[in-house]
Parts: sequence; structure tokens; C-alpha cells
Amino acid sequence: MAEEEGGTPVALHVYDLSGGLARALGPALLGKALGGVWHTGVAVFGEEYFFGDGICVARAGGTHHGTPQEVLPMGVTQVPRAVLLEWVEASRAEFSRSTYSLLHHNCNHFSDALLRFLVGGEVPAHIKDLPQEVLSTPLGALLGPALEGFERELRTAGSSPLAHPAAPLAAPPPPAPQASTPAPATPQAPDAKAEMQRLVREEFDRIMAAGDVEPNEAAQQALRAAAQRAQRALPPSGR
Repeated sequence: MAEEEGGTPVALHVYDLSGGLARALGPALLGKALGGVWHTGVAVFGEEYFFGDGICVARAGGTHHGTPQEVLPMGVTQVPRAVLLEWVEASRAEFSRSTYSLLHHNCNHFSDALLRFLVGGEVPAHIKDLPQEVLSTPLGALLGPALEGFERELRTAGSSPLAHPAAPLAAPPPPAPQASTPAPATPQAPDAKAEMQRLVREEFDRIMAAGDVEPNEAAQQALRAAAQRAQRALPPSGR
């Protein structure tokens, strides 16, 4: 990205991590259309800054996320590159592996903070507010607590949503045997939140075992796969 007279252009690179699946499956799974599962990076000085396994930098447009679906011009910055690098170093504690959260502190929150620093702009609301839009749906209300519990378990194990656990998380213990009674007890429906958390954890371990994607993308793929499994498990009247 060449410098212009009076400053350096800044652009927001937008990627759909679902590869179009969010748009296709959103109405069936969530009851509403979604444009994508958005990842963003900020391009300036020929480099692209983004938040994943901490603050990362790569050649603009040359990250492992592939070609941006959209490149949004965000204006021109007067901030020198040296000052930008100072800001990045000062922000590493705030945007670290251990602080990453898919719902509350993700790549789009980092891009938003960097854009405010460089040009006083911000990430478009439809990108930044996507987690809350998903959580506002019935299925999202189940996915949110499940994902938060999943992230807590990973951190308790000394990891994060961006690092594969040193050992697979233990499966829930089997229920204690029930004392015999004259008549069998009526089976109780499984707790929906616990079941969704189990599905997310199972899908995450499966995807990471394949070793083809980075952990943050694996976590997002696990969410989509768990949502599809939960939707298929519903009786026809509940879909």
C-alpha cells in the first residue's frame, strides 16, 4: 500500500471464515440470514495486522486467510510506522492468546481498536456486532453459554481458545446408577447447554486432530458443526 501525499492509506480487509456457509445455512440454523462469519485485518504500510494467536502481522493480503472478500478503504493515517509498532507492542497484553474470546474479544475488536488509533474510524457494525446478532437467536442462546464454558475449560487446563489443549478434555462422567424401583423412572431430557458444550468440545478436538487449521478457526468451525448437529437432532416439529 503506497504512501500518499499527506499520509498513508489504511484499509480493512474482510474475510468470511465460513466460505459462504453462513449465508446458506443461517436461515435454517438460526432463523435469520447472515452475511458471513467475519474475520478482519488492518492493512497499512504494506502490512496486515490482525488478532489471532496474539497480535500477528503479515504481508497485506498475504495472510493464511487467503484473499479478502472485501477491502474497505478507511482513510489516511498520519501515524508513522515506528509509532504504530510502539502501539502494537503496548497492546500485546490486551490482545494476547489468553485474552482472546470468540464472542467478546476477537479479531474484529482488535481491528476496531487499531482503526481508532490510526484514523479515528471503526469496524462496520454488521461485522463487529455479529456475535450479539447470533446470540439473539434461540440456537445462539444455547451456543453462547456452551462456547463460554468451553473457553473456560480450556483456560483452566492452561490453554486458550487459540491453543489446542495439552490433552483432550475429559468426557463428562457417566451418571451414577439409580437404585432399582418398582417402575422405571421417566427419562429426563439432557440439559441443552451442557449438550451443546459437549458437541462444541467434541468437534473442536476432532478438527484440531486433523491438524489442517489454526485453533481460532477450529473453534469457529466447531461452533458451526455443533450447531448443525444440534439442528439435525431436533424432531421435525422443532426445526
